[in-house]
Amino acid sequence: MKMQIVTGSFGAVSKCGNVRVKKRLLTVLLVAVALMIVAAFAAFIALSAVAGRGYGSRMQYIFIPFAVFGACAVTIPLILVTRTRYAQLCAIADRIAAKDATVIASLAPQQTVQAFEAMKITVGAIVAGGAIPDYEIVGEVVAKRSLSLTEEDAKKMYVEFLTLALPEAAALGMAKEQADATPRHCPSCGAPVTSEGAKFCESCGVRLKGGD
Repeated sequence: MKMQIVTGSFGAVSKCGNVRVKKRLLTVLLVAVALMIVAAFAAFIALSAVAGRGYGSRMQYIFIPFAVFGACAVTIPLILVTRTRYAQLCAIADRIAAKDATVIASLAPQQTVQAFEAMKITVGAIVAGGAIPDYEIVGEVVAKRSLSLTEEDAKKMYVEFLTLALPEAAALGMAKEQADATPRHCPSCGAPVTSEGAKFCESCGVRLKGGD
């Protein structure tokens, strides 16, 4: 079963694109902005020199370097923040690519249910964007397609991880799963209770435990 990608979380959106490509593009853009600053500074020096030689009329162009400085002062922080975000996503992609199969929750910065859910969204965006094209998401695991990982194997990997990371949550989850899988029976006649919200046994009419 493929995981549905939704928006939200740490830098993850449904149309994330290849984060590696975007990181390189932002690096090129950052270099271009830096060159613009150098060019603007050189233009400012040149205009100042011209003004010193008596060509004061040329000073009307002095606002251009300052406009460039202002634009770069706004642009550079935005580029740095976005590039850092994509660098973090690339780091996650590299950790995934280092193994044939990885429990998604193990990539979370914190071992909490909220962090696990957020990482599922992030990894989903990375896979959908094509940063790790040979991988797919199976249940709670991201694995190479060549492995043909089954839902059962993925679930086993997740439970093993959860037992180590959040033993209490794992115990509660397993207990709930067992309770849901175990059919109820009448304490009097032993007949199976087919209706989840039944208050009385359908065979002998005895009030069932937990019935209102």
